Amino acid sequence: MSLIAEGLKFDYPLRASTSLPALDAVSFSLEPGELVIVVGATGSGKSTLLRLCAGLLKPDSGSVLVDGGPVDAKGIVGIVFQNPETQFFAESVHADVAFGPRNLGLVGVDTAVDDSLSAVGLDPVAFGPRSPFTLSGGEARRVAIAGILAMRTPYLLLDEPTAGLDPLGRNAVLKALGQARQRAGVLVVTHDAGEFLGAADRIIALSEGRIAFSGKVSELLDDSLPWEHAGLALPPIVSVQLAARDRGLSVGRVTLDPVTAARSLVRAAGERT
Repeated sequence: MSLIAEGLKFDYPLRASTSLPALDAVSFSLEPGELVIVVGATGSGKSTLLRLCAGLLKPDSGSVLVDGGPVDAKGIVGIVFQNPETQFFAESVHADVAFGPRNLGLVGVDTAVDDSLSAVGLDPVAFGPRSPFTLSGGEARRVAIAGILAMRTPYLLLDEPTAGLDPLGRNAVLKALGQARQRAGVLVVTHDAGEFLGAADRIIALSEGRIAFSGKVSELLDDSLPWEHAGLALPPIVSVQLAARDRGLSVGRVTLDPVTAARSLVRAAGERT
């Protein structure tokens, strides 16, 4: 079982028979239980890739298969857009979150709604009756994520799921995605890779519609060149360790844990003196 994208190419049509290239020869896979993050500068093709994987766009060439079948099969892939308010239409938060699982014919919809709202840090009693159009930006993003979690699809695609959230909201969403990956494959498009690197199985870096890097996080931490090629800034905790290494300090393996990194840097500095 897996979501497999093979040789994806997509151009946005423009006027006068011209087009704007968005993706070219992009291939990857996503399996249940995996968290894969996609990073890249603005215009690198991240959101286009997400829409192709959800079946919302059709590739000019290449294919997307989910568990060996078409990507647009009902109840297989759930997607959260970068602007969550575009997903709302119901009169209440409860009804909006309930629409997906009810449309799929799932049992225990009310329980699924309450569990999903709680998972993203929103009290279902307080937020369930509210209009989704009265929510703050951060609340709206969490409700949109709850709506996808309630559907229990085997693949989740999320575009900047933590953007605009306060620390409490970010922690709740990260915890919810960690729980979701126990039963689903999770693909996250993000500008802030640092939030997800510690939990991700693999990372894909896009640059001008092509893959600049695809591999394990550990492979990327030891080499900053793929980040530079993708036009990205390294997470501060990584850049500090690499800078120390460039200055001849023996910092060992680059880590994402701040305590471990601090101890390694202090130890290396002591050895240097």
